[in-house]
Amino acid sequence: AALSNPSALLHDLEEELMKVYQDVLLQARRRKAEGAQGKRGGSEHTDVYEEFLTQKEIQEQVNIVNVRSAVEMVDEALDAADELSLLSALRLSCLSLKGLHTENGFWYLDQLLVDRQHKAL
Repeated sequence: AALSNPSALLHDLEEELMKVYQDVLLQARRRKAEGAQGKRGGSEHTDVYEEFLTQKEIQEQVNIVNVRSAVEMVDEALDAADELSLLSALRLSCLSLKGLHTENGFWYLDQLLVDRQHKAL
């Protein structure tokens, strides 16, 4: 709910990924707080920016989750050899792919399957 608040100035939020965002942000905040604690040593002085995530850091985590989700969708489309699902996944804005053409869908599917097979070797 807080992520969706317009005052948070976050963009590209996907409703179905809200739980994942929350989990990833909690982990990122813990890492940042632990890092700040290590830097301070025994010092009591704390700076809010040392322990809490900034809007930029939150947006970066949202972007990472979106890209991971899109890559999973591409993998699922490849597993199913589903050209339309692949095109849909490749067109997600978080992947920033330009110049995709529907008529090349079969070629994208074929090429990505070949590339994935070679990578597995």
